[in-house]
Amino acid sequence: MNRSHKSISIAVLFVAALLIRAVVCLGSLDRFSSDPDAYRAIAETIAVDGVFGLDGGGEPRPTAFRPPLYPYLLSWWVTDGKLTSITVATLHTLLGSLTIVLAYWTAQRLIASPPGEKDLFKKNSAKTTGRCSAWAPWLAAGLVAIDPILLKHCQQVMTETLAVFLVVTVLCVWSIWVRVSAKRSDSGEQSASSMFQTILLSGLLGVLLALAYLCRPTFLVWSVFMILMTLVWLRRSGYRWTQSIIAVLPILLVTCGTVAAWTARNARAVGHPIWATSHGGYTLLLGNNESFYDYLSQHRFGQAWDATHFLNAYQHRYDGDPNTEAFWEKDWTGPPENQYPVTEHDDDRRCYDAAVATIRRRPGAFVWSCVVRVFRLLSPFPHNTAVSSRTVTIVVGAFYLLIYAAVVRACFVHRKKVFGAMCWPIWALLLSLILVHSLYWSNMRMRAPAIPGIAILASLALCKRSEVQADEVQEIDENGSSKTG
Repeated sequence: MNRSHKSISIAVLFVAALLIRAVVCLGSLDRFSSDPDAYRAIAETIAVDGVFGLDGGGEPRPTAFRPPLYPYLLSWWVTDGKLTSITVATLHTLLGSLTIVLAYWTAQRLIASPPGEKDLFKKNSAKTTGRCSAWAPWLAAGLVAIDPILLKHCQQVMTETLAVFLVVTVLCVWSIWVRVSAKRSDSGEQSASSMFQTILLSGLLGVLLALAYLCRPTFLVWSVFMILMTLVWLRRSGYRWTQSIIAVLPILLVTCGTVAAWTARNARAVGHPIWATSHGGYTLLLGNNESFYDYLSQHRFGQAWDATHFLNAYQHRYDGDPNTEAFWEKDWTGPPENQYPVTEHDDDRRCYDAAVATIRRRPGAFVWSCVVRVFRLLSPFPHNTAVSSRTVTIVVGAFYLLIYAAVVRACFVHRKKVFGAMCWPIWALLLSLILVHSLYWSNMRMRAPAIPGIAILASLALCKRSEVQADEVQEIDENGSSKTG
């Protein structure tokens, strides 16, 4: 496919993606009226008062309750002190469309595996450039476009749409970074130009990972994996330790600098050096409390957990000692009697302490809950609830089962591609989500950031085994042209 045809294909894809997302987002504006996570409220406070916080009717109160990137982005769209539903829907439509296009473009590069890419498991082997099916990138884009999780949560004032966009952008830049860092001069050494480009792209990766962290602090675990992977790849590509450290340093400095800046802001604004948010304690407690552990002990996995008892007790967490089992066994009714603490940090610590106390009392239930949370994170089927449709549950489950089956096929048929360096960030992101959400509250929504990567892996199922077997080993010279090895 020549350059003009590629441009036309991307333009057509963007228009199609725009139409799909516009129908979904603009066709359900009423769903944007709710603000379950207070992102709209924080964005309006930023726009009106210039404070990252919540307006309680008087002076705006600075907060670290939510990560800053999404509210700041929304604040740019506030007019006359209000963030309208159509504004958020338009933003999500644009971000969702760009995500689909980037998934297509990234799939082309990841599936084709650049010349000179070395296999992780064989020190002297080289990755190959395959002639995979031309439909595979279209499949990856299509799967992202119609993904039920992404379609559902792009209709809400929540971070999923922005987080997924940032992830696929990181995957895109990584695919370029791997190709550039693999360039060789005629002498077999890294060329000065490729070294310079590698450092620049490392800086861009650092910026994107920092933005991802500011969107969702859980991405910091992914950033650590990304830094380690860059070192491994550079060393296997023949870079000396000094060159490798210099090339990785921009990612490390930008990421650490961003974490330090957000922590310093919170120390100054809310009085405590919070590096993530002041909401983590509640998220940990939500997945580690007596009511949830009792639910797991009854083996009712197909049914959604009824959190009414937990929420009632949580509202009264200052009317007793939530670190004790007796507190959670009591039938709490009516409004709470005592006032909440002055700082949100104290409230966050109280939730953390209650969760840790529950874990210590019931270590066996905690281990089992970790297994259940991982299963829920990756489960193809949503939970049955009183308002859920059985038909929708079956259709959604079948959709994800087919995707998982395609990923399994790709892992067996195209192992070198699937586990090659171009796909490392996909597996690292999945691992980081599993590690984080095995401890904290988990459901299908939490895997939304990994959906583009999973779709790319699934698209490999369209590629024939013979196409991969017929590949030739190549290297990239200083001018970017390939030569058969």
